[in-house]
Amino acid sequence: MVQMLDKNKILRPWTKFIFSRIFIFYLAVLGLVFLLSTPQKMILHGKVVTLSRLMPSYDPLWAAVEEGHKLTKEERDTFVDYFRRVQRDIPQDFSLGTDGFLGFCFYEAGDLKKAEEYYLKALTFGVPFTAYYHNLGVIYLDKGQYQKAMESFQKAVKIDTKSNVDFLYHSRVSFPIVSKYPDPQDLSSRWTSFQRETKKLYVLSVYLYGVGQSKEIGDVELDQTMPDRDFLYYQLARKAFDKHYYPEAAILLEKCLAINKSHFGAMKMMAETLQKIGKLDVADKFLQSAEILKRDLPLEKMVREEIRLRLF
Repeated sequence: MVQMLDKNKILRPWTKFIFSRIFIFYLAVLGLVFLLSTPQKMILHGKVVTLSRLMPSYDPLWAAVEEGHKLTKEERDTFVDYFRRVQRDIPQDFSLGTDGFLGFCFYEAGDLKKAEEYYLKALTFGVPFTAYYHNLGVIYLDKGQYQKAMESFQKAVKIDTKSNVDFLYHSRVSFPIVSKYPDPQDLSSRWTSFQRETKKLYVLSVYLYGVGQSKEIGDVELDQTMPDRDFLYYQLARKAFDKHYYPEAAILLEKCLAINKSHFGAMKMMAETLQKIGKLDVADKFLQSAEILKRDLPLEKMVREEIRLRLF
């Protein structure tokens, strides 16, 4: 005789589990998590919406980077207040990139100490980004810390284009900048040209590390096969001028102008250098030539002669 299965015996283990204290406690915990997390998400969403409405136009930042315009004090204060509020109100994942923007604003204000602090803080998140190392290198050049500058530029050039582009797409506060490049390929091309700029500054920092503290800077001879020699001679001359090595600066500027006769910055600095040396007549001629060149030279070309921080 076949023994009939007792349906109650089969269902009893499940019935016991469903009505057990453990299962009830488990449901209670899930419900509590849901009730607590939903208001938090709603609050976060509300803060993000508010910050989106308060977001200032990025046009002044764009002009500062692309065209060499200086941020006004009012513009700097507006950006500093906004990015600090972003850091205060929303999690780190949402505020990624704000330290870099704050570093840029403080550099524009002439506060190299705070600018350095914010860029170092930006790099503590472990996200590789060429602009942060590049900008640290520029700050160290300004401070005369040429070994640190060399090390920063070296790290910057090792970061590949894909990592830089990925960072910008991940950084929500960088969206107004990324949106100017609707085609990802355009943004990648932008970074390829940026890498070349950083490599030039790395070479400059190597030379400055070697001779930047002495009058031997005037004896530097760049290999003729080296690209952008006019830029390098000009920047070496600027450092010599800052050190009051005026004859050495004049030698370097002469080398620069021999390569590029239309170098506005070198022509203007040559006039200033010759004035310091006492050759006023020759200085006036260079000054007049610089003014004529300034009328004919596009602003973009003049801006490229200067060392600048980068945001992207």
